[in-house]
Amino acid sequence: MKIEIDRQKKIVEIWLTNQEQQNAAVMESLADYYRQYQAEKYRVAVFFSGKRELTGLTEELLLHNRRAAAKAELAREENQQIGMTMSM
Repeated sequence: MKIEIDRQKKIVEIWLTNQEQQNAAVMESLADYYRQYQAEKYRVAVFFSGKRELTGLTEELLLHNRRAAAKAELAREENQQIGMTMSM
């Protein structure tokens, strides 16, 4: 478990590994962290490790975003061409 505290923003980040997620005692201890930091008006965020390979998933996400951006750019260009044709 890794805990990061940002005192200026009043945020507590708790990072759990897959193994810690399977540990009932660790999961039950989260309630104590919530109570402790919420009493001090902190926002508590818990991050759970995934079960899949990060490199491949990141590549897929980047490719998806690139395709989506290209598609949006094409749509913008088509709209501009339609607008120029209509104004003639």
